[in-house]
Amino acid sequence: MSRFKRMSAFFMLMFIIMQMFGCAVYLPEPQEVSSEDEALAMGFSAGDYNGKLRVGEYEWLPVNLKIDYQYALRWSSADPEIATVDSNGRVDAISPGTTTITASAKKATVEYEVTVTKAAKKKQPLSTAIAVDESEIQQNVSGIDVLANPYAILINVRNGCATVYTYNNSGVYSRPVRAMVCSVGEKESSVLGSYSISDKQRWHSAEDGNHYQYYCGIEGDANLFLASAPYKSESASDLITAEYNKLGTACTGGEIRFSADDAKWIYDNCVEGTFVKIISSDNKAQEPLGVPNPIKIAEASKHQTWDPTDHDENNPYKKEFPDFEGTEDTYVEVNGTFDAYDGVAVYDTCKNKHTEDIKVEGKVICTRKGMYVITYTYTDTLGRTGRADRRVYVVSAEELSEMESTAQKTTE
Repeated sequence: MSRFKRMSAFFMLMFIIMQMFGCAVYLPEPQEVSSEDEALAMGFSAGDYNGKLRVGEYEWLPVNLKIDYQYALRWSSADPEIATVDSNGRVDAISPGTTTITASAKKATVEYEVTVTKAAKKKQPLSTAIAVDESEIQQNVSGIDVLANPYAILINVRNGCATVYTYNNSGVYSRPVRAMVCSVGEKESSVLGSYSISDKQRWHSAEDGNHYQYYCGIEGDANLFLASAPYKSESASDLITAEYNKLGTACTGGEIRFSADDAKWIYDNCVEGTFVKIISSDNKAQEPLGVPNPIKIAEASKHQTWDPTDHDENNPYKKEFPDFEGTEDTYVEVNGTFDAYDGVAVYDTCKNKHTEDIKVEGKVICTRKGMYVITYTYTDTLGRTGRADRRVYVVSAEELSEMESTAQKTTE
C-alpha cells in the first residue's frame, strides 16, 4: 500500500472514531459567489447601444456572453407599454417614453435604458417609375443653359419602356434620369421616328371615344400622343381598368399610354418642343435604368376604377398598403421545427397575391423555450412597404397539448 493511501485510510478512520464518540467536526461554510464574479466568469456585459428608437422601429440589443452560457440568458422590460423585448433580445418600440430592458444570466444582470420617440412621418410613393437622384436634373432646369428643353424621351416599343434623358455639360442628352412602363401601338401602329411635343391638355377627348389625362400631343400625327391610360369620362374615378392593366404591352391604336403618375410627370416637366424618339430594339443598352414593372389592379381590389398612381386627393389607394396572411401567432414544441415562410403570402397595394420577394427578419431558437418576434416586409412595384410582426412561442410538449385542447374546445 502506498504512503498516500495509508494516510487517507488513517484520516478516514479518525473521522469515523470521532463521530462515534460524539466529537463535532466543523467544515467551512460554502462561500456564495457574487453576481459580479459570476458575470466575470461568464463574460457577461452589455454591448454598445445608443438607446434610441422611434415608435414602430425594432432592434436587437447587443450583449457579451460566452457561448456556454447562452442557454441561461433571459430578457425583460420594465414597461412593455413603452417597449417590449423577446427571448432573443429584440426590442420593439411601442409608445413614446423611457424604460429599462434587463438581460439576466443566472444571478447576474445588465441593463439598457431605451428611449422611444414619435414615429417618423413617411411620404407614401405613388409611382412605378425607376428614377435617379434629381439633383443634377434640377441643376439643368434652374441653371442658365444654352438648351431650352431639359429632357428628351426615348420610347422602345419592343419592351414597352420610355426612358427620359437630360443633357451633359456638352449639351448631349446622355444622362438617363427616369424609366417608365408604357403601352404602345398594336401591330406596330406606333410609327417609329423622331418627333417633338406640340401641345398639352389636362384632359383630352380622343377619336376612339375615350378620355385621357395629362395629354401631350405629338407634332404632325393626331394618332400619336403621350397620355394616361383611358377613362370613360373626364373623371379620375372612371378609369377603364382592363386598359390600364395592359400597361407594358402593345395594345393601343398608336398612342403611348402611361400610368397617371408617369403621364403627369411628362405633362409637368417636358415642355413643348421636347424631343421624342420612338424605336424598336432588343438592345438592353436602350434601357440603361431597366424596364419598370407595372402594378395591375386585381379583381379583389375595392377600387377598380381608380389608377393607383393618381395624385388626385380623393384617390383611395393613398390609404392602401401591402398586407399579409399566415402571420398569426404560432406555438412550436421545444426541439421542434419552424419554417417562417410556410403558409405566408402577401397582397400588394392593388390586392395581387405574392409569395416571392418576402423578407424575414428575426430568429426563432427552437431549442430554447421563450417568445420570439419575427418581422415580414414586402415592397410592391408602387414602392409601398407592408409589414407584419409575428410572435412565435416555443413551449413544452405539455403546454402545446394543453393549448391545442383548449383551441379545439373553443371551436366545438
